[in-house]
Amino acid sequence: MTTQTQTKSEYSEFDIQANDFLAVTGTDIQIDYHDYNYHFEGDKDKRDIYNVVLKRGNREYAFKFGQSLADSGYFLKRKYDDKDTERQVLEGDKYFFVTDERHGKWEGIRVTNCGKWVCRTKAGREHWLYCGFGKGWDCYKKQPSEYSILACLVPHDPGTFEEFCWNYGYSDDSIKALNIYNKIVDEFKSLCTLYTDAELSMLGEIL
Repeated sequence: MTTQTQTKSEYSEFDIQANDFLAVTGTDIQIDYHDYNYHFEGDKDKRDIYNVVLKRGNREYAFKFGQSLADSGYFLKRKYDDKDTERQVLEGDKYFFVTDERHGKWEGIRVTNCGKWVCRTKAGREHWLYCGFGKGWDCYKKQPSEYSILACLVPHDPGTFEEFCWNYGYSDDSIKALNIYNKIVDEFKSLCTLYTDAELSMLGEIL
């Protein structure tokens, strides 16, 4: 099972509520990176997409989750820096560093498809390792929290298509609205196979 590692002090009130819900209902959650692509209808920017599975006993609900744009892409974090330096980079971004005359200007590192940072030139790689940066930095993707995933679920019956459009401001003559409605209905039905009405109400309270 893939979960985020946080200390108690790093958990927000919302994180605690989400984890309490998972514990009380005996739900296991699996979060695995799937792709960096367009996810929502109308997306103009790519985002990280995750495969998520909520499992309870022999029942499960699997779906794809679109990470926020701010937390999509790769993050470079300096492990031993007291300031806990972190910066976001997107796949394919390139950074240039100017070293001394012997090394000259070299393309320092770039993110590859497997999430590794590598130097493009031998001289740059030698300088990178010599300075110890290769050991001090780590490249990773920012996995969505359990709360951010649970908060996106629909624990209430959306009603009829007309009621859905009225409540959310959609036109009942819109194919896009109908597609969204059908996905929400399917999601709600899947959640009903996992949880009781009382548990769905509990899920709704942490949103």
